[in-house]
Amino acid sequence: MLNQDKMRTAKIGPLLVPIFFWVILLLLNACKPNISGKTAPQAVDGVLDLRRWDFDQDGPVSLSGQWAFYWCVLLQPNDFAKKHLPVMSRFIHVPGAWNGFDVNGEKLPGEGYATYRLRILLEKAGEKMAFKFLDMAVAFSVYVNGDHLTSSGFPGKTRDSTAPRFRPHTVDISPEADRLDVIIQVSNFHHRKGGAWDAVHLGLADDIRAVRQKALNFNIFLFGSILIMGIYHMCIFALRNKEKCALYFGLYCFLIASRTLLTGERFLVDLFPTFDWEVHTKMEYLTFYLGVPAFTGYFKSLFPKECSKRVIHVINFVGVLLSVIVLLTPAKFYTHTAPLFQIFTILAAGYGFYALILALKHLRQGALVFLIGFVILFLTLVNDILYSNLLVNTGYMIQFGLFTFLFSQVFLLSFRISGSFTTVEVQRAILERTNTSLKNEIAERKRTEAEKIKLTVQLQQVQKMEAIATLAGGIAHQFNNAISVIIGNIELLGLEFPQNKKTSKINAPIRDSVNKMTQLTDQLLAYARGGKYEVKELSIGDFIGRTLPLILYNIKSTIGVQTDIPHDIFRIRADETQMQMVMSAIISNASEAIESTGCICIRGRNLKISKEDSKDFGGLQPGSYVSLTVADDGNGMDEETGKRVFEPFFTTKFEGRGLGMAAAYGVIKNHGGWISIRSVVGEGTTVSFCLPAI
Repeated sequence: MLNQDKMRTAKIGPLLVPIFFWVILLLLNACKPNISGKTAPQAVDGVLDLRRWDFDQDGPVSLSGQWAFYWCVLLQPNDFAKKHLPVMSRFIHVPGAWNGFDVNGEKLPGEGYATYRLRILLEKAGEKMAFKFLDMAVAFSVYVNGDHLTSSGFPGKTRDSTAPRFRPHTVDISPEADRLDVIIQVSNFHHRKGGAWDAVHLGLADDIRAVRQKALNFNIFLFGSILIMGIYHMCIFALRNKEKCALYFGLYCFLIASRTLLTGERFLVDLFPTFDWEVHTKMEYLTFYLGVPAFTGYFKSLFPKECSKRVIHVINFVGVLLSVIVLLTPAKFYTHTAPLFQIFTILAAGYGFYALILALKHLRQGALVFLIGFVILFLTLVNDILYSNLLVNTGYMIQFGLFTFLFSQVFLLSFRISGSFTTVEVQRAILERTNTSLKNEIAERKRTEAEKIKLTVQLQQVQKMEAIATLAGGIAHQFNNAISVIIGNIELLGLEFPQNKKTSKINAPIRDSVNKMTQLTDQLLAYARGGKYEVKELSIGDFIGRTLPLILYNIKSTIGVQTDIPHDIFRIRADETQMQMVMSAIISNASEAIESTGCICIRGRNLKISKEDSKDFGGLQPGSYVSLTVADDGNGMDEETGKRVFEPFFTTKFEGRGLGMAAAYGVIKNHGGWISIRSVVGEGTTVSFCLPAI
């Protein structure tokens, strides 16, 4: 008759089967780069046609398929611009190793160097995109459209000139053409496999970074979860040293947790960018070779009567022997032991199935739960062995299998010894809730203090600009009074001496200076919000269409101007002349910030400002607004200059009065709007302003 524990396990065990498989499906779906599930095109004869691939809807795409392959040459973009093009060896499938690849009747070894080339056809240019790279054996450099994009290590033609490195990463790119010519130099003299063994992905920059971040987050999650499992069970062993299963399970968790940092996205490289490649590879292999004996010890501690001591000794001996080989030899040698140990691991797993069948037959506690987790782990292990040997293109899945298996084992071990820790778990839960409550309270206080400070600064800035505006208005009115006297006297002189050429000659420069002074006072009054306005209803699209030709006449022909004004944008009420002055000042400044060639982008959008958003827009009243932004890719400004842009008479130019942006500020404010500027040195400037919509 079954005892109580066996009966409980027998009832709960079958319930875990759907749970484990649902966990795997959810995790696989979370890391899936293709958003729509649409079948991605493959490269054919060195060309990948993505003109029907919508990156917004379909997500990133794998650059898989036939790449042009040039063996024993490290070609650069200028080699393909010569009259006589390099001779291609063959088309080779990527991802894949070049080991055994037939070139001119010869099978290629793992060692060597080569160049890969792919032409990618895009639907349109100008989108901000990114590449995602994992590993290529064992060093590579990438060129796109003639420019060097990125490198991992240094590919060379000899072992001494090659610097191996693992460096999964993403690289942003903004293609100016609707095609990408990708050239990858790959060099390997340190590993048994050579070539582009992992797929390269291309997509919108945000999507690509999100894919990698999800993978990193999952690896970190696995590392933290498995490490905690290991620490937990090592503590159990420290308290109860008779629990050998907890010792072996804790050791196994430590090895697997370490492996999550060394494979896939290789988070360890993110933590330590200069981490030695040889040490990294040794650690990766050791976690595998030592992990099998640790797992075997755990298995034997659970089912000692079903395990043969002789078989256990053989497994331990092989694992330790290969680990010593890894420690004493270079990667070029010990990486060749991986296929043999992979086969050995599958055979050991087969024996494990045999022992589990015996345990089920003998009604051993936890045998069913162990079998369920072990089946999932075995399937993912076989997949990874096939993938590492480039026999399938599914990707590494052992993390999912390990997580599911370890989850089942935590349940099994916790079920065996949970009674002793009930009080501790309750106290820990109370402490966690208290800690979370305190953290939330501290965060709320910090947030409140911070808001009092992006507000005090805003108030000070507004008061400063108001004071300057009052001063500017007063000066402008005094100027107008003086100008009126001068103009009156000039007119009197003209009337009294109408035929006097000398008088006319003297009056001409006076009139010119008076006109300039009048323009100056108009700008000061615009800044001080004391000018005259003729407000009427304006269509933004029509306004931009009428204004741009007047402004573009005075800027360099090497600067392009792009507009993005939707047809359904709201209308506004404004003085068209004053608004033209605003656009002229902003675009002129943008063009002067571009030294040779560049682009100015004008974008319009409808904007809804809520009560909560008001503080981010200078305290504007909630409601509907029209937002206009003018962005350039010029030199940009430092932070101190950006703060003073709207001050009258502040200028960084050798010529000019420094009133254009100050007047623009006053006009926008007088129309009930808000204006701001954001600039980064070397990247460009964006001026944004919004006006109330009708």
